[in-house]
Amino acid sequence: MLMQQFEKGVCDLAGLSQWLAQLLKAHCAPMRDRMVDHMVKQVKKGIEDSSQIRIVKGLQELFAILETMKLDVANHQIRYLRGVLIEETVHFEQKYHLRKIARRRTDIDDSRSWFARHESSCTINEYVGLDNAPASDHTRVLTSALLQTLLSSGSGLNFPVTFALDLDRLSTLRSDLHDIIYEEICCEILSLVISHMQHGVEALSSEKQALRGRLLDIVGSAKTWARHIANIAAEIVRSALQISGSSAEFENSITPCLESRLQRHLRPSSQLFKKHARQLAQHLQPSLNDSMTAHLGLASTALHDSLVPTAPPPPPRGYRVPVCNMSTGETEAKLSDVTRRLTHIAVLHWHIWGPIAYAYKGSKADDAADDRGAGDAAGLAVSEAGSGTSSVSRGVSTELSHTPSPSPPPDPEDCSATSTSGLKSTDTSSLVFRQKPG
Repeated sequence: MLMQQFEKGVCDLAGLSQWLAQLLKAHCAPMRDRMVDHMVKQVKKGIEDSSQIRIVKGLQELFAILETMKLDVANHQIRYLRGVLIEETVHFEQKYHLRKIARRRTDIDDSRSWFARHESSCTINEYVGLDNAPASDHTRVLTSALLQTLLSSGSGLNFPVTFALDLDRLSTLRSDLHDIIYEEICCEILSLVISHMQHGVEALSSEKQALRGRLLDIVGSAKTWARHIANIAAEIVRSALQISGSSAEFENSITPCLESRLQRHLRPSSQLFKKHARQLAQHLQPSLNDSMTAHLGLASTALHDSLVPTAPPPPPRGYRVPVCNMSTGETEAKLSDVTRRLTHIAVLHWHIWGPIAYAYKGSKADDAADDRGAGDAAGLAVSEAGSGTSSVSRGVSTELSHTPSPSPPPDPEDCSATSTSGLKSTDTSSLVFRQKPG
């Protein structure tokens, strides 16, 4: 009937838009009423002016309102079902990934080879192999492999497919770790410049920490160290002159040489970077192992509450957020934060993929192909322990605290694989959903 009215030119668009407005206001959150009123205003203005452009804009706003309502409902459900979604994360992901493995849409041979390579090179215990070793030894292989891959000198993240949902978080961690290494390189160069200016004078830890803060302010949130070599060199020279007690404000003679040295060392392929990367890995490995052991036995909800900090309240209107929120933080606080975030990823990864890809008899690279069936059977046994079908992946449970990672694409043959982690985040604290009128 509506199409017939359009064809005959007798459709009352103004009345239709008013009816739609009443219907939308009955079901959407009150904070969306302004959008609905603006849509009605656009349609009425288009009718009065005989403007098809305004009417089309009104229809576009109508579809935008419907999309916003869908996101509001999804975020509302995520907020109030948060505990259930987090608790079912491991069971859902295991069932989802095992289904893809069974259909040969995911090949985990590279993941097993990746784990076996690090297992062979890891000298953390006295066992000939890890077939009968305690679970903690297997997890130490995982943490060692994570650190070595994050601190590698390669241009990208060389993680296997089992880390597909964690690549965004791992990329952020890699960037933070590289920042810490670059800071240490700059502090080492600062000490060399000071000793060149005045023999016997050394920079205090507080002075080095102040330099780290200023360096992070220079590189900004984009953290492009290579683009700011000249500014970094100037800041190192200025700090060295101040620490050595010189009355000069700047020294042009050593700046070109310093810029050349920074250009050579502030990159992952440099020998100085590799030296500091090894030192950082040796410093982080014990604390990461201890944190992994302490959190490995926790349930999903307890793990989330322990490792995911509560989101801070939004800043007041007009408040300017600093360019670098860690510029004044201590290095140990940064390393503790890195350990916490890496522990969360490692524990979840081990709970999900340990029974499927890693923790099975004969996990060496030369036995990986023969034991594929045993590994898959172990994973299937674990996945059957979860009752019901959960429609949430790891991305939803971590979206509440960190930058969301890409969710697995929905499987066209499996309706239960639908993920909501790609939805926009909206402020659901002010959403009050009206009851559908009887």
